Amino acid sequence: MQLKYRNVIGALVDDCGNIITNDDEKAKLFHDYFGCVGVVDNNVFPVCDSLLRDECVLDTVDVNTQNTLAAMRKLESNLSSGPDGLPPLLFKRLRYCLAEPLALLFSLCQLCHPIGKEV
Repeated sequence: MQLKYRNVIGALVDDCGNIITNDDEKAKLFHDYFGCVGVVDNNVFPVCDSLLRDECVLDTVDVNTQNTLAAMRKLESNLSSGPDGLPPLLFKRLRYCLAEPLALLFSLCQLCHPIGKEV
């Protein structure tokens, strides 16, 4: 039998054997477990040199109808909906109607908040 909803997490059992069904308690249980698995904390922060050289700057992104159409064509049809609740298949099927308005919207967003500029 296949579950209808993939985002449902069943009951969990904590270290004391208690059955956890509350979502907040499940989140805390996962946080406690995954926060310590495979990590030995020595209270020393690693030194991270600059990961990007100063000359590496993203200053432009070319957003046009063709690029937007190409990106929408590559969407996986069988994926579940995103946070907006709209499935990728919807965008893929309506790509010829949506590509131009979305490209315009993305371009206008870049005018309001240019890439690489401090906000």
